[in-house]
Amino acid sequence: MKAQADALENLEKVKAQLGHYERMYGPMSENSPEVSELLEQLQLKEDELEKLRLSEIQREEVGILSIFPGYNLVASQNAKSVLAEVDKLSALWETMDRQLKNQISELANMEDRVSKGAADVCIFFLVRYTRILKSRNYCILESQIREQVLCRYAG
Repeated sequence: MKAQADALENLEKVKAQLGHYERMYGPMSENSPEVSELLEQLQLKEDELEKLRLSEIQREEVGILSIFPGYNLVASQNAKSVLAEVDKLSALWETMDRQLKNQISELANMEDRVSKGAADVCIFFLVRYTRILKSRNYCILESQIREQVLCRYAG
């Protein structure tokens, strides 16, 4: 918006200058070919200058940094603040990435410990259950032997 307003303002200035030159030298159609050629060159140069001014204003307003070879680096306040923000975000990204990798490693270690612990618990209960079964079977076997002994000797 500002650039457009500046362009309109400059256009009015150029029109005023053209009116001044026409009053001084007359309209272009009445001038000699050399003067007409010079006036055309002057107009072209003024148009080119206006375009350059507008592009400079746009770069300053938007804060664009040109990263292509051969261009000048525009370092306005906006561009500096954007670069500072990008640097902060990059540092935060790297920190978060390291933390995530550490947490993944810790999680893998915890899973290993849990699976080993679960296997240990299973083995413990298996051994205990086996002992209980052996004890029960022993009791049953002992009671069966007693019955047989009692039956043989009692009868």
